[in-house]
Amino acid sequence: MRTFLAFVAMLAVSTSNAAAATEGLYQPLARALDMPVLADSVGPRDKSRLLLKYVRSGETLKDWNKLMTVSILRVAAPDTDPATYGVIDRFKKTLAQRHAHIDTFDLTPVKPYSAYFAYHAGGAIYKGIAYSPAAGFVSVIDVAEKKNGTITSRDVKILKSIIGR
Repeated sequence: MRTFLAFVAMLAVSTSNAAAATEGLYQPLARALDMPVLADSVGPRDKSRLLLKYVRSGETLKDWNKLMTVSILRVAAPDTDPATYGVIDRFKKTLAQRHAHIDTFDLTPVKPYSAYFAYHAGGAIYKGIAYSPAAGFVSVIDVAEKKNGTITSRDVKILKSIIGR
């Protein structure tokens, strides 16, 4: 899975419409996690960031029980490792500042940096990963559930496999 996502990042850079290419290439992951519908895609014109949101069939951004968010940050290739660590560190601090209840935050403290996290906030449960799929990119992928049991152990296994766990 990690190889697939590295390919996604590299292919997105080489296409004229990076956002559209990336959206389509994350579709297999979204389908594997039972969220095949791309409900939203936003990012600035310079394509330095991209935020993708996927939901299950029959659900919308306003009415979902399971939601996958993919955040992709483009960085200078030589800065990938420090940027990845920085994103992970800021993410954990933001969770604490927003009073999220962190159940798990498992950081790999050596390069390549990655983290698996689980927390709950605002009536939803979140499980996800933060990592670099390829030089020049940092990604955070999380799956949220409003209805307990929507995120399966298979979903967690898929997410963890992306970061080699």
